[in-house]
Amino acid sequence: MRSETDRCASEAGVAEEQRRRPAVAVTEIATNSVRHGGGGLWLAPQLCDLVAIRSGRDHATTIRLRVDVPR
Repeated sequence: MRSETDRCASEAGVAEEQRRRPAVAVTEIATNSVRHGGGGLWLAPQLCDLVAIRSGRDHATTIRLRVDVPR
């Protein structure tokens, strides 16, 4: 997941030094979801400018992360 996040950010033109935060946040959310049944809810907000969590009627959860990067 980390490499895919890094690749997407790179393709969007995000500088290499700015890609680490979202890559780590995505990895933490995924790892903690599998291990503990919940997201990386402490670390992700430390790394991201926005963390939005929404649970749907079908018991699916959508997590949106945003990291603002200077251009």
